[in-house]
Amino acid sequence: MKLLIIGGSGLISGHIARAAMEAGHEVWAVTRGRRRVDQGVHALVADRRDVPALKAALESANTRWDAAFDCLCMDPDDARIDLEVLPPYVKRLVVISTDSVYHPLHKRVPQNEETDFYMQDDSYGAQKRRMELVFLSPEGRRLDWTLFRPGHVFGPGSWLGCFPENMRQPDLLDHIRQEKPLRLVGGGRLLIHPIYARDFALTLLDCITRPAAIHQIFCIGGPDVVSNAEYYECIGRIVGHPVTIEEIPQEGYLEAHPGAYGNICQRSYDLSRLKAAGVRVPCIPMEVGLRAHVDWLDAQNGRSTVYLAGGCFWGVEKYLSGIPGVLETETGYANGQTHRPTYQQVRHEHTGHAETVRVVYNPSILPLDKLLRLFWRIIDPVSVNRQGEDVGVQYRTGVFYTCAEDAAVIRAELQKLQARYDRPLAVEACALEQFYPAEAYHQKYLDQNPGGYCHVPWEAIQAVKTVDLDQV
Repeated sequence: MKLLIIGGSGLISGHIARAAMEAGHEVWAVTRGRRRVDQGVHALVADRRDVPALKAALESANTRWDAAFDCLCMDPDDARIDLEVLPPYVKRLVVISTDSVYHPLHKRVPQNEETDFYMQDDSYGAQKRRMELVFLSPEGRRLDWTLFRPGHVFGPGSWLGCFPENMRQPDLLDHIRQEKPLRLVGGGRLLIHPIYARDFALTLLDCITRPAAIHQIFCIGGPDVVSNAEYYECIGRIVGHPVTIEEIPQEGYLEAHPGAYGNICQRSYDLSRLKAAGVRVPCIPMEVGLRAHVDWLDAQNGRSTVYLAGGCFWGVEKYLSGIPGVLETETGYANGQTHRPTYQQVRHEHTGHAETVRVVYNPSILPLDKLLRLFWRIIDPVSVNRQGEDVGVQYRTGVFYTCAEDAAVIRAELQKLQARYDRPLAVEACALEQFYPAEAYHQKYLDQNPGGYCHVPWEAIQAVKTVDLDQV
């Protein structure tokens, strides 16, 4: 399909573009040109509120689109521009609204799409509601539209944090790693229904193929409804540091901070209407999305992450931890079906997980291509579900990534590796779906148990510590 995104360089729009291109669609994006769009996206430079410029940009593409996604429809004027400008060019329109349209003092748990209590002031949520009313009016019948009301959307491309006073905080990871207390209103006990941006994008793309979604407004959220405190505690588990919460009294907070109305409330949503329309229901666990988000933020600060499966993770972890430029390693279970599996489940049940090592490295010292070449040295890349004497799906080989930019490097290195073999490679290469850290006794296993089982040659483990990366 040919897809158009209005607002092509933001969090949601970026994930829509990447998910669409992965699915084989061609993507155009209307952007003011201040930030680069993703590679492969056709940029159409215009201010979406400048109607002549927008029309000229769309006409210059000399095409018609199967669907458009408006990620910047902020008020009724924007809605009217969509209805005026888009009908000659697109068949279908998806618009991003917000859960802030609901009056926070009258929300149900969970809240569905219907209420008698919408925001009616000059706030962000009230303007979004007025935008929705334009589409709900007879004027809105000019397009086949669908509107979504997300709450907290998170993922690579934004700062972490969902609740006052630690919202979208640039230094949040440093704050947690230094084990400084987080100050949360009411101790963070109110509920939140977060959605991982990639998960949201996949649902948005699915809805354009569902006739029952036309002229519908949907609540949307991920598979987890948690307290705001649990959201931060999950980040703490991912980075390996406990989170301490300092409670800010909720009483009087809104009066002093009226802009926080959309956050100081229960934010749990009923997705029954979405399910009834046959639209894909978001399913990527919050922890999986937060892990990808943390990996992306770390990469901005010289800490890149990749997940490598090479058989029994005891020896693989020991080998990888010795490579110059590797900062951290952690053993775990990746890309299976079972939520939070145990070692015994992975070993004896059909969980689909691979024993995997999370590798955090400094790309300025150890580029990904060199890390992969060193990894190839200790695996049999054509062996299916077996490394050494260990046999089973959990011992398959793989390279799993959370940063989309890594995919091209991984493909290129696999092509070089394939050239050395007559048989096809058995190494999986795909985005990380989930990673669950292994039990404590599996971490640094060979340090805890010198002389323990290891299928990786000890000579390789010793030699890699002094490897000349310039020669790799």
